[in-house]
Parts: sequence; C-alpha cells; structure tokens
Amino acid sequence: MAINFTVYPVGRLVRYTVEGTDTPDDTRTFLDAALAHRHFQRGFMFLGDRRWAADPDAAFVRAMDQEVRARLSLLSPCRWAVVVSTPTAFAAIRTLGSLLQSSGVEAVPFMSMEAAAEWVASGTTDRRIV
Repeated sequence: MAINFTVYPVGRLVRYTVEGTDTPDDTRTFLDAALAHRHFQRGFMFLGDRRWAADPDAAFVRAMDQEVRARLSLLSPCRWAVVVSTPTAFAAIRTLGSLLQSSGVEAVPFMSMEAAAEWVASGTTDRRIV
C-alpha cells in the first residue's frame, strides 16, 4: 500500500492520502520520502486523509509514534491533522496525539477535511523555525 503525498512549499504543507490497509513499513517509507523531498523543510505541517483507509490499530499507533520520534529533528515543531471517518480511527489518532504531546508534533484527528485544513493553516501564520 502506497501513501500518496504532495509537498506544497508555499503553504509549508505535506498533504497525503491513505487508502486500504497501511503497514509500519508504509509509514516509514512515506515519512522518509516526504522528508527527503526537495521542497520539504523542517516545520512543515501535515494534512492526512485516512477516510478510505482501514482503522489504525494499537500497533499502528505505536509504530507511528516511534517513526515520528525518530525524525523529530526534521519534523518538529509542526501540526499534523488526520482526517478519519470512524470513531475507532478518531480514538487511535487521538491516542497518537497524546503520545506525541511533549514532542513538538501536535497530532489531532478530525472528521472533516475543512476543519483539519483550517486548524493546520492557523498554525502557519508568522511561524519561525529557529
């Protein structure tokens, strides 16, 4: 399963879509590719769409936490919005956000793309990376 993404340098944003069942290897491959993208810079926001993906389980949450933490020097500080379509997926992403709470990566679940995009955009105004 590939995770398709686009980097928007002007918006300081990585937007991605997950369909089907993703694995920890898919997550690792996605993060490595996004961070290696020629337009990516530390502090870019992430806007993920998991509405057509399988609900993430506890193993996914642990793997995602580990993969993000392993790359904090390239990611943090950032906002990471994830749009989901089920209460189970919402709870899983909320758990991920709790695990990452003190990392500088704010991960928050949303049921609406509009609300997620608005939240991500509100974190980019006058943002300075030191």
